Amino acid sequence: MLEEQAIAEFIRAVEFLSKYPRRKAINRKRGSYGLKHDTERATGDYVANGMLIAAALAMGFSAVPTHSGSPNAHFNVSSKAA
Repeated sequence: MLEEQAIAEFIRAVEFLSKYPRRKAINRKRGSYGLKHDTERATGDYVANGMLIAAALAMGFSAVPTHSGSPNAHFNVSSKAA
């Protein structure tokens, strides 16, 4: 996770997520896997799902698994950029 490429993924995820406000409730319409792909489309570079989750948690977003045993998460992130 401390390799240069992983750090670059983390930074891309933080920059992307910083455009989306927090909301009080968990948004079950937007999951980490979809947000990962949105980040990749926006930046043109790969971002791992786990790195997107790590970035969201580091930014103070709350997270819950999308379902039992899933590596994906839902966050209290707005559906629309600010």
